[in-house]
Amino acid sequence: MGFAAPFLLLFLIALPAIWWLLHVTPPAPTEEKFPPLQLLLKIANKQETPNRTPWWLLLLRLLMVAIVIFAFADPIWRPSTTVLKGNAPLVVVIDNGWSSVHDWEKRVNAALDLVKQAEAAKKTIYIAATADNDNQDIRPLNSEESTKRIYTMRPLPLPTHRLSVIKRLEAALKGEKADIAYLSDGLRMVEDGDAFHKLLANAESNILLYEESISNLVGVTSAKNESGSLSVDLVRGKADGEKILSLGAFDREGRMIADTESRFEDGETSTVSAFNLPLEMKNDIAAIKVNGQQDVASTFLSDTRNHVYRVGMVAPSLNELTQPLLSPLYYVDKALQGHVDIVAVNSASFDEAINKLTLQHPSTIILGDVVNMPEAAQQKLNRFVEDGGALIRFAGQNLASNDNEDILLPVKLRHGERQLGGVMSWATPQKLAPLPKKGIFADLAYPEDVTVSRQILAEPSPELFDHTWLSLADGTPLVTARARGKGMLIFIHTSADPTWSTLPLSGFFVDMMQRLTETGGHTGDDNSAKKNDENIAREPWQVIDINGELVPAPSTVSPLTLNDKTEALPSFNHPPGFYGQKDNLYAVNLLDKEDSFMPLETEIFAGKVRLMDYSDDVEKHLTGPLLAIAIALFALDTLVTLGASRLFSPKSGLRFSKGKFLVLALAVTVLFAIGQMFVSKPVFAEKLSANDAAMVQSAGKTRLAYVITGLDEIDDTSKTGLEALSQFLQTRTTIDPGPVAGLDLDKDELAFYPLIYWPVDANSPMPTQKAIDKINTYMRQGGTVLFDTHDQIETGMDLSGKTTANNQRLRDILNGLNIPELEQAPPDHVISRSFFIMPDFPGRYRGSPLWILSSALGGNDKRPIHAGDGVSSILITANDFAGAWAHDGKGAWKYPLVPDDEMQRVWAFRGGLNIVMYILTGNYKADQVHVPALLERLGQEKSQ
Repeated sequence: MGFAAPFLLLFLIALPAIWWLLHVTPPAPTEEKFPPLQLLLKIANKQETPNRTPWWLLLLRLLMVAIVIFAFADPIWRPSTTVLKGNAPLVVVIDNGWSSVHDWEKRVNAALDLVKQAEAAKKTIYIAATADNDNQDIRPLNSEESTKRIYTMRPLPLPTHRLSVIKRLEAALKGEKADIAYLSDGLRMVEDGDAFHKLLANAESNILLYEESISNLVGVTSAKNESGSLSVDLVRGKADGEKILSLGAFDREGRMIADTESRFEDGETSTVSAFNLPLEMKNDIAAIKVNGQQDVASTFLSDTRNHVYRVGMVAPSLNELTQPLLSPLYYVDKALQGHVDIVAVNSASFDEAINKLTLQHPSTIILGDVVNMPEAAQQKLNRFVEDGGALIRFAGQNLASNDNEDILLPVKLRHGERQLGGVMSWATPQKLAPLPKKGIFADLAYPEDVTVSRQILAEPSPELFDHTWLSLADGTPLVTARARGKGMLIFIHTSADPTWSTLPLSGFFVDMMQRLTETGGHTGDDNSAKKNDENIAREPWQVIDINGELVPAPSTVSPLTLNDKTEALPSFNHPPGFYGQKDNLYAVNLLDKEDSFMPLETEIFAGKVRLMDYSDDVEKHLTGPLLAIAIALFALDTLVTLGASRLFSPKSGLRFSKGKFLVLALAVTVLFAIGQMFVSKPVFAEKLSANDAAMVQSAGKTRLAYVITGLDEIDDTSKTGLEALSQFLQTRTTIDPGPVAGLDLDKDELAFYPLIYWPVDANSPMPTQKAIDKINTYMRQGGTVLFDTHDQIETGMDLSGKTTANNQRLRDILNGLNIPELEQAPPDHVISRSFFIMPDFPGRYRGSPLWILSSALGGNDKRPIHAGDGVSSILITANDFAGAWAHDGKGAWKYPLVPDDEMQRVWAFRGGLNIVMYILTGNYKADQVHVPALLERLGQEKSQ
């Protein structure tokens, strides 16, 4: 035990004096009624000594005084040990990754204790969190700022990235040595060697390493959906005895589909469990969770990449054949076994076989060398493809000699076959052309052993190249495909057996067939083979929170851009969760199949470390409890005193005056108030930083903003132009705009500004990816960006034609944004009637249309207002709005107009006001749709 104010214990010296004072002072005399006769009877001629305070009451009061003295000395139970010395700054590095959720309070208490010690030693403090964003603010802090930083820090559902954080910390220290405390999560990371080497290089003395056990950690690293079952791989932190867990499988709505048991044997850190379910139920699984575990690692998400596809083949089952090699699709069956669920149907009637297959709901149907299909079967197969299925067909002698037109082929075929090699051919068997760099075969290894000796050629056409997924070395197609409805028609221009090529005998054939079957069940696209051409931006749908639960994605999560050849890794901007649309989700998981839980190696510190632990025994201040005891003793003393003075005499009744009662109540209240001051920590109003104050100011008023380009003249024009527009708004409407704000897209918060004016100039720096992501988020949350290339005088604004340098820069910016189809704002759009009736939207120039998000898609063209229900998140012009609004600060306009017509400037201000009103109020003017009917009715009434 220790004391925060031990000098107050000197007041204990006063206890003897208090004892003497209480001892010589008699208790208050007993009050009696005045009965004269009784008084005379009690007269006795004897000497009396005054009563004294009883010894037990004296002891009670001395104890009460002693307790109050001890309380004000601030006794501390189990005070923390001082481990910081010297004047070097203190660095606190905290692992706030996913595993820290289990003991976060211990981590906070340890950090606060270090800050308290640093405050006593008058040290500067640096705090860094290893799971926070890379641009976290690492700078010198005082104790108050450090405490606030620790209390606002939270465990995140992410892995730690120690090396990048320690590099930023090293830059912040600027070569200065520091006392370093590392509050670890106990997990070893791949980058630890480099990270802790840099940390040691900046340490003044031994690093204080707070260790944490990983024995209770359990995680799901992968789930593989196979044709037989769905297998789940699990890992744990410590191979300590047998451990039995329960796994649950859940669908997208969070409903449990099935559960199973998982068992770790003694000495095992990994195990495999399985869900034995029908194919449809396995494909419905969206999440697998370890029941009872509340962290991100115990939840694994499954998307369509983990689905098992059911493939139907019109051929006898290999198990039914005495000579399986005679099956026309034997090699296809072997290539797909274990990867898909194969349903083989053999029937004397082709139409009956197709009926049986479609009842099994396959995603892909494979046909061999089939021709002259019955009309009913053709229609069923065509409907199957249009509904999203894939039909894969192989060439053969029958197709080569068939003259009838086949509607179930992606390209038109030439009659006959092409033979390569042999005594009657000048050509030699062809190898495959180099695999396309983009497409479903892009990441496969080139097969050196595949040669094709016979094939069916496609009729040349301008579109043949677009439908060719795989070619031979001479450029002739080997695999062609075409989208039909939601599905795909795929044709392989050689046979399914080795008679025409060595393809079915190669390992490449296995990979190729697996890729082709994965096209079934997806929305068709003529460029499906080229789906790797572009990065796909997927909006966040759901994320896993720190407790392992799927929750709606917050607005801070950015869209996920990825290439189909790569796996997305979790990061601060892309935490684990689902990205994309509900029917086409992409899962990002914390762990992958190569991960394991290994304890942090202390040997890496080369002995320059002092091991600490997160103790539950946090120091406790006893001031509050002691004052509470003192108050209780005071109340007891008061009751005893009142009883002795007979204020509560049963015979005489209550004789306690109101004045005495009020004094007693006041005394008890004061003591309770004093005790509360020590029991509860005082809460102070937080001091706002300059940035916080600016944010509060921004939130308090409607403010227009512009993007800072770094070009002084353009930025000054934007600022003075928006100031003039703000003044125009104030005089013509009830809007009272705040000051105009210039925004640095990389640093400033955008959410407070309904409209951001962005003057696009080719000479300004290209915005960073971070800025683009912030603009995407801003527009998704309802903000509007007005892009102005201010170059109409050069070529006008034609988004599809010849471009200027500024226009090209605009295109480069828009390529990174999630922008749907645009249209020129029609004269009857809501934006043209939100305040003034605008014929067009001129600025310094006139002639460029105002581009907005298309609102006519699926709309009713008969409506005079094309508003829709929302506000366009993007507006584009080339008319230089700010140039028309801007003043020179001396009472004159900054730029002349082209043409020189001052009425055009009036229309420019009116257009700016309309834009602001449209953004603030949306489609409230859309009720003008009823104006024609009302006018017609008024005309009818007048004529009557």
